[in-house]
Amino acid sequence: MRIRGENGIIKEGEEKKKKRIIKKKKEKGKKNIEKEKKKEKMKKKIIKKEKEKKNINEKKLYLKF
Repeated sequence: MRIRGENGIIKEGEEKKKKRIIKKKKEKGKKNIEKEKKKEKMKKKIIKKEKEKKNINEKKLYLKF
């Protein structure tokens, strides 16, 4: 079947393809956002670990003197 659209005659299958493509793009966007959030969390964890190491090293220095 053919449907008359804004740009003339469009096949039904083409509309479904467009909807699928749009849906996939949205899903990819969500996945990218989740990945960025995970990266930020990992950075925060790494920073915390580095601070703890510095604190431990400083305590060791004080104990030596």
